[in-house]
Amino acid sequence: MRDEAFRPDWRAEFHPTEEDENTMRLHAIVCAGGHCHYAGYRYGQLRDALAFAAGHPNTDNKTKGAQ
Repeated sequence: MRDEAFRPDWRAEFHPTEEDENTMRLHAIVCAGGHCHYAGYRYGQLRDALAFAAGHPNTDNKTKGAQ
């Protein structure tokens, strides 16, 4: 059975720029395997992780460091 709603995504794995890495360090965000991780959550895009981190600055990630 074919799923007509399925839209494949063939984008290349995310590789942060130097500016991205500086911003990630500021918020304790880690990117690996094409995903960004913050406070126990996985994000497909850095901008989503940054948006969450900016709105939730007092998470365990900030006090314990990135995992």
